Amino acid sequence: MKFKLDENLGSRTAGIIAEFGHDVETITQEKLSGTSDERLFEIRTAECPCLITLDLDFSDVVRFPPRNTPGIGSGPAGGAPDRIDCRPALGR
Repeated sequence: MKFKLDENLGSRTAGIIAEFGHDVETITQEKLSGTSDERLFEIRTAECPCLITLDLDFSDVVRFPPRNTPGIGSGPAGGAPDRIDCRPALGR
């Protein structure tokens, strides 16, 4: 699966996702830091990766409709962002 990580997630998270055999790119690597949420959504939709972000703005399904997309993961799902372990979800 292809993932795109927002600029609020770093290389450590990208490395964990890659460990599970997934393709992962970051907004920072692509020199898109500071790009508007709307533009990131357009880019992500065109490229078809699943966006992972800590930006809760992407939880707004009216503003960012999930149809025709592989998905958007926004959080954190409890706790501090540096303590979230995504490995169990990636191994499924």
